Amino acid sequence: MSMIKALTLATLIPLGVVAAAGVSQAQGFGPGLGQGSGAPIFENLDADGSGGLTLQELTSARSGMVMRADSDGDGLVTEAELEAMLEEQAAARVARLIERLDGNEDGAISAEEIAAAREAAADERREARAQRLFDRVDADGDGEISAAEFDAARERFQDRRGGRGNFGDRG
Repeated sequence: MSMIKALTLATLIPLGVVAAAGVSQAQGFGPGLGQGSGAPIFENLDADGSGGLTLQELTSARSGMVMRADSDGDGLVTEAELEAMLEEQAAARVARLIERLDGNEDGAISAEEIAAAREAAADERREARAQRLFDRVDADGDGEISAAEFDAARERFQDRRGGRGNFGDRG
């Protein structure tokens, strides 16, 4: 997982904690689950209001969810089973997030560690962009850009810019 995804998770973790603390209290959780803004998840999935979710109810919302959450194998997912599944998922996400961002391995994430992760992700993106550009210019794939490859790349660049631009003018 990239650092950007990890940072996105860091932003979304509070939402996961709210969901794990009480699914019936969580608000509008993901596309297709809520009837509108502010509608609790469990009640929207429990179409017949039975207090349990049948396979048919879950399949219409999220295929296969019952198989992951139905801990007692009765074909129904209760609020407690759904809460347990969400708590487990949230705990796993938090553990992965801390593992990725906790540079000094003290079990906590500091602002400095988040900043370092952002910088590392930016460095990775810059390196990946540079590699893609190099690979496009290195037409023969020999790991070096020859003068001919450089000139061809410069021509392509100038053609795209309508003849404008200074792409490594060679005198």
